[in-house]
Amino acid sequence: MNRRAIVVALLASLAIAMLLWSKLQKAPGGQVSPPVVETPAEVKKPVVVSKKAVAARTRLEESVIKDSFEVKEIIASAVPALAISDIASMTGRYTAITILKGDIMTENRLMDANQIPNLARAVPRGKRAVSIAVSKVTSVGGFIQQGDFVDVIATFKPRGSEPVTKIVLQDIQVLAVGGSYQFAGGIPTMTPAISAAKVDLITLAVTPEELEKIIQLDDSTAFKFVLKNPNDKDKRVITKGATQRSVLQEIGHPDFVQVKAPSATTSESPQMVIAPVDDGKVEVMYGATKIREVYKYGGPAASKYQQLPDKIPNYVPGINSNSAEQNPSGSGE
Repeated sequence: MNRRAIVVALLASLAIAMLLWSKLQKAPGGQVSPPVVETPAEVKKPVVVSKKAVAARTRLEESVIKDSFEVKEIIASAVPALAISDIASMTGRYTAITILKGDIMTENRLMDANQIPNLARAVPRGKRAVSIAVSKVTSVGGFIQQGDFVDVIATFKPRGSEPVTKIVLQDIQVLAVGGSYQFAGGIPTMTPAISAAKVDLITLAVTPEELEKIIQLDDSTAFKFVLKNPNDKDKRVITKGATQRSVLQEIGHPDFVQVKAPSATTSESPQMVIAPVDDGKVEVMYGATKIREVYKYGGPAASKYQQLPDKIPNYVPGINSNSAEQNPSGSGE
């Protein structure tokens, strides 16, 4: 009996121990906590990353690479295709686009020297490239960029007449600014703005006729470039030009106000003048006194009038006048 009691006690103790162990293994919510599994660290890959911005078409010499690029360990899943891991392989190549700080360098961001297109290939067919010296004033404060379209306005001073200002060229494409041609390669990118202080040249694409005009302007007169909204490209305007006189007339300056001619409908109609009736008589006057009155076409005393002497005696007031009135024929009868 004693041995059986001992065995039963041992089995009961074992059951209680197992029950307690199972209770301890359960989570507070009544769920069994999952076993902790250690995940392996994610694989990283070395890539070349830019430390600062680098302009397009920059030759990557060793000094430039050391100053502008570094190698970093990046999670492999975040590494783009064609990423460059060997920084030394970039030596002697050119940046195809503008590189920004933090960019991961890839093969399509670089190109070899023989892959760089020259400016001649960017000139549209049928046009010519010409460079014009400009200043901040003549180039819209230096805000003209490659790819913009501009108009050209000039002031002419012809001999014998007042100066006139006129738009002479429109929709002129800007190929390059400041002596630098930016090539974007096959990657969409914004052409970086060139500092206004560095804008001293503008290269334009013009037709042969436009080329002659702009060279003439550059050699002989003052002109400016006018920046055009891209939405207004190919929308050309026709203007009359402006002179000092036309501007003052338009603003109503009193010295240049045009006086309108009177309308033809307001002019007075000419008055009718009645011609005197010809009664066939002629008055013969000596001084202020009428001597006699005769008929031109015949009538009483007409024949006697024709027989009068060429010379008439001197006229004596008070004597000859009475006799003349009494004897209009002049016969003395």
